[in-house]
Parts: sequence; structure tokens; C-alpha cells
Amino acid sequence: MSGKVNVSAQGISQDLLQANGSYDEVKFGAKDNFELYDFLNKVQNIRIPEVSSDQDFCYPNVIIDCGGGRTMNLGPGDGKIQDNDTETDIPVKDAVKAAFGELKIDKRAKMKERRDSSGKTPALKNDVPPTDRDRVRKNNIDTGPSSPQFSLIVWKSSGWKEFAYYFPIVTAIFCFLIGLLVDAEGREGEAEMAPMFFLAGIVLFFLIFPLKKWGKHEYKMGADWKSNTLWFWRSGKGVVDFEPDANMIEFFGAMDSTTKSFNYRALSDPSQSFYRVKKSWTLMMKRTTSEHPFPVKGSTLATKKEAMKVTQMANQLWESQRKTF
Repeated sequence: MSGKVNVSAQGISQDLLQANGSYDEVKFGAKDNFELYDFLNKVQNIRIPEVSSDQDFCYPNVIIDCGGGRTMNLGPGDGKIQDNDTETDIPVKDAVKAAFGELKIDKRAKMKERRDSSGKTPALKNDVPPTDRDRVRKNNIDTGPSSPQFSLIVWKSSGWKEFAYYFPIVTAIFCFLIGLLVDAEGREGEAEMAPMFFLAGIVLFFLIFPLKKWGKHEYKMGADWKSNTLWFWRSGKGVVDFEPDANMIEFFGAMDSTTKSFNYRALSDPSQSFYRVKKSWTLMMKRTTSEHPFPVKGSTLATKKEAMKVTQMANQLWESQRKTF
């Protein structure tokens, strides 16, 4: 075999005799496959001392620069080598082959093996391996028709909803009041302006309809089982966020996530309110790995009605996937 890989480590003495707990990087230089095999055989037998939880100790970590932007991180000691990416044990000979590209490690299969051995049971689709978080990005998630999903027209934000209603109504009322005032005073040359204010009020009131259209967009939620992700898509933005290990999610709920903050401008401007209120509702999920629900990334909604509808549709989608074999 030709070629070499560069090896460095942390938490290991230069003589490879002890785990010293140091975070300083020690460089061991370029090694061919035989030299790497000998090196890993030595470091796997380093004894790991007992360390108290409050002690700042760097456990042995071998970093192998395989070239082409590819690296391996191995945790050696106490007679074994562990692949830190999958948190599973790996024989020295396999680690050497993987470092030199002779062996392709199925990271997700290893992660599934570790998950299954730890007793973490998926809520559905037990055969789907965990998400490879190093590879999945927003732009490579499948949101096409093969991905089970649903869509709903929702408000872009609670601010859009308030503006779509309050602005036309308030300005229309203002125009009507001005028109009534002008008509009541009956000044010569001004009375004929009253109908113009009434007409402007009517036009402004009907602005509600285009503003409602502009203030809403399409919201999609779906599952890409190839990458084991739960994704969220909004028109004009694409995938806004995703949750890994989707098959560990049991069910969904919703929570009022309205925030209230002090408005410092009110101290100098009495016309402003003392608090700013940002109304929102957040989709919640219950995973098999925890007793507590967690907010779902990218799932903030403007109203309770929307949140309840999305929750219902999300649970229906999950139930349909539970029945899919």
C-alpha cells in the first residue's frame, strides 16, 4: 500500500506510555499502514486512570488526517479502540484499513447497532438507522413527492396578522371620522370633500383582503426516511430547519410561546406601551429518549388555531407512518 497519513493525539504522552489528560496536541508525524498499525496497537493498551467528575481531564484522542479533507477520531485505551464518530469499538486492523480508504465504515449502521444495544427503541420504523448529522444539510433533504408530508397555508408571523387587520380598520375609521367632521362643520368649499374621505375609508377597509393574502404562505412538514429527518418548509425560503432521528419521535403537541419584553422607549414616549408582546405558538415533540417534550425547530406559528391544526395533521402523518411496513 502506498501513501501515508498524518497522526496526532491529545491526552497521550509522547512515549505512548500513559494517558496524561493534557489537551495539548502531540504530533506523531506521517505513518504508512504498518506504522499506523503498530502505533494503534500501542495506544490501545494505555491504561485510563479513574477520574473524578469535577476533574478537567482530556481522555486519549487520536486524530488521523487521511487526506482529501477526511479525518478519523479514535478513542484508545484499556485494550480497545473506539470510533468516536459512531461511539462503537473498532479492531485496529479495520481502523488502519479505514484510514487508508480500504474499508468504508457504514457510520449509520454502526450508530444503529449502538442505539439498539443501548435499548433505545424507535417509536416507528425500527429499520431506519440514525441520522448522519455530519452529512445532512437543509439543501440535501428530500422534500419531493416521495417524502410523506402535508401542507397548510399559515400566517408568515403574528405581526403580519395584526398588520393585515389593524392597519386597514384603524385607517378606515380615521377617514370616516374625518369625513363626518368635515360634513358636520359644513364649511364652504370643504363639505364636498366629505365623500372623498368616506370613499378612502371604504378602499382602506378592503385592503384587509390583499394584505391577508400577502401575509400568508405555504407551510409544509414531512419526513425524509432516507436521512431520518423531520423537515419544515416555507414558500420563498425552502427548508427552514429539520430534526434528526425522526423515528425516535412519538407524537406532537403545541405550546403557547408568546413572549413579553419591556419597551424602554415608553420611558421617553408616553404614547408607547410599557411592554412589547410577540404572540406565537410552537410545535412540541415527545421523543422516546426523554420523558420531557421539546420544541420542534422551525415550527413557530402565529396563532393557536394554526398550531392546533398543524399538531393534528402532524400526529395523523405520524400515525400513517407507524402503519407503513
